[in-house]
Amino acid sequence: MSDQQQLPVLDRREQEAIGKAIALMIRECPIALGVSVIYEDIDTGAMGVFPTSGTAYLRRFISGTFIGRYAFQILYRVKPVSDEMKILEENRLESLACWLEGQTVTFKGRQYPGSSLPELSDERTVKSIQKTSHAMQVGILPDGSVDFQVYLQLEYQKRG
Repeated sequence: MSDQQQLPVLDRREQEAIGKAIALMIRECPIALGVSVIYEDIDTGAMGVFPTSGTAYLRRFISGTFIGRYAFQILYRVKPVSDEMKILEENRLESLACWLEGQTVTFKGRQYPGSSLPELSDERTVKSIQKTSHAMQVGILPDGSVDFQVYLQLEYQKRG
């Protein structure tokens, strides 16, 4: 039997607030210009932000303040017309994930300084954003669209 306790999952309302804030942050990324960003949905030519397992309350305090972890994936669906374009779009997603972590990235020959950790709504402060995978192709649809995904996690504090 394991000595580790299972962490309580963030409630649905909290997950939705963080997911929507991440979608807004991605929309501001210069690497994602011209790409539609949607919370919990996906369409060709769009990126979708989806919560994954591992989303949990890490610590709770008597004051009502807590530290939470929002684990999520970004799914990017495109319809590339060549292998070169497929590689470019996979690199776009990888660069976006690195940008979210705060790294300076080069995409299409241009350098972009990494994002600074955003202030979220309702007394939420981001402590860190980390990739937990690299961007990778995960599927090809019958219409020729290709799905790429990357997994990340955001740790934040919400003051009570």
